[in-house]
Amino acid sequence: MSDQFIQNLRQISPYLKSHQGKTFVLHLDAELWKSEDFISICHEIALLNVLNVKLVIVMGSPQSTPRPIDFLQMQSYNAALAKQSDQLISHLSSGLSDAAGSGGQTHVVSGNVVKARPVGIIRGVDFGFAGKVSRIDIAKLEQWIDHAGSGAIAVLPSKGYSVSGEIYGLQSQSLACQVAKELGAEKLIFLLSEISLEATIFAASKKWMSFTQLLNSEKQNYQEVEFLTGSAASRRLQYWLVQYQSEHLKRVHLLPGEPEALLKELYTADGYGHMIAADNYDEIRQATISDIPGILALIQPMEQTGELVARPREQLEQEHHLFTLLLRDNKIIGCAALYPYGKQAELACFVISQSYQKRGLARFLLREMEQKAREQSIEELFVLSTQTGGWFIQNGFARIGRDDLPEQKKQFYNWQRQSIAYAKSISKS
Repeated sequence: MSDQFIQNLRQISPYLKSHQGKTFVLHLDAELWKSEDFISICHEIALLNVLNVKLVIVMGSPQSTPRPIDFLQMQSYNAALAKQSDQLISHLSSGLSDAAGSGGQTHVVSGNVVKARPVGIIRGVDFGFAGKVSRIDIAKLEQWIDHAGSGAIAVLPSKGYSVSGEIYGLQSQSLACQVAKELGAEKLIFLLSEISLEATIFAASKKWMSFTQLLNSEKQNYQEVEFLTGSAASRRLQYWLVQYQSEHLKRVHLLPGEPEALLKELYTADGYGHMIAADNYDEIRQATISDIPGILALIQPMEQTGELVARPREQLEQEHHLFTLLLRDNKIIGCAALYPYGKQAELACFVISQSYQKRGLARFLLREMEQKAREQSIEELFVLSTQTGGWFIQNGFARIGRDDLPEQKKQFYNWQRQSIAYAKSISKS
């Protein structure tokens, strides 16, 4: 068995556990039905169901922008949805069979759980059969996707039924947001076609942002936010997210509709697409006693190469309150400790996981430690290093003599390691 297989298994195992039994709402862009990769995408969705993720799929509206729908257009709209629904259910069913084996009992379910009413007349324009959601039968949806019961994948076309039996076309993004909110979904995921992706997201932008940023931007007339382009498509998406965002909706993911994108986004720490998070994805916080196993796992490889002095568990238990952690998606990827000596402090055990190096995270952590030092009225930081002195010099440190170290530190200087000392003045501002 290869080391790479074991490494991959270790990487995905926390996500297998954390996603189990959670509810995800997926919005599939209508253009994806034209993609040669559509079957593969459906099979990956089916795999999520086999991995005990509760799934509701909202089918993208055949019309990309809100507009009036007359009787003949509604007939065409309904026919297009029916054809797409048949294709989707067929591909999901074959995917479930492949993933679960011949004994698999999971199913795909669809029905009239969305009640709608007409948009009506706006500024003198009759929107005809264009509708808006009046009620969603959440109890029925939960019954469908409950893994203690049938464990089905629920499919919702972008249409709703009135009490009088009329069918109305719905804006699918709005429907997906409302379903996610009312279900209290853990994630709302938009799988976008290449056309929609280019219109919505800056490809080379930061990978995640907070709902706070999104809400503040909405109040500022939809100014560009992090990775949203400011196009009509991204403004509509932003509008619906702001309308339906709730404390229960923790993550919104925007992904390219291509093979492996969904699985990489959900089962790797770095993901694959872009994300809007209501909670902290990258987080800085003080260590607790329960973090010691994670700190040990982070620093031990560098202790073995001699880059760090060895710290036994007992020492970490006594000194954990001096440590600051950098986490990504609750995984410890960096740490640093601050040992005060009057107006001076030692910056020690400064580590960024090898998998996350050369991304600017070390400078980010250094700035946080400098701010923490200022808050403690520290005027100078110093480090002892055997192999990374060049990096500290690039970041404002200068080499000093051992005699410039605090007296207490000089008494415990490790002559066997022959570390070089570097120092940096910390401004009060």
